[in-house]
Amino acid sequence: MSDAFLVVLIACCVLFALALALAVFVFFCARRAEQRLKTFLKGETILLRANGAHFSGRASQSVRLRGHGVLALTATRLVFVLWTPRVMIELPLSNVTGTRLEGSLLGQHRLSLTVDFEDRAGKKDSCEWSSVPAEEWIVRVEELRRKRN
Repeated sequence: MSDAFLVVLIACCVLFALALALAVFVFFCARRAEQRLKTFLKGETILLRANGAHFSGRASQSVRLRGHGVLALTATRLVFVLWTPRVMIELPLSNVTGTRLEGSLLGQHRLSLTVDFEDRAGKKDSCEWSSVPAEEWIVRVEELRRKRN
């Protein structure tokens, strides 16, 4: 075997090991987020769930927290748990002012779910998620909002 072949073989093995380590890390982060969601909701019925939803951030934040996690809809709230870092976002449906399908509100160029809401101070804000069936989420959230009014 030539030296070049051995170098390529070792490089491939190292890359494979790194990819495997990353996959294991993501799996455990996702599992831990699911457990945190379950603990937080304390038996509340989850009507819709999207594991692997990509959070694009809140429109009001200049430094946006972004990442993948678990998005869940219950009868009273939307809850998102990031895989890492350990951050949870809760949006009571009573604070939600609307939902819409967006193409690029926060710099993303794919269809995404945008939820408009009023924060605790009464200021208008919005959050955006992609990698979810946005149309289905919009229909369910709006149904629940109509039932509350």
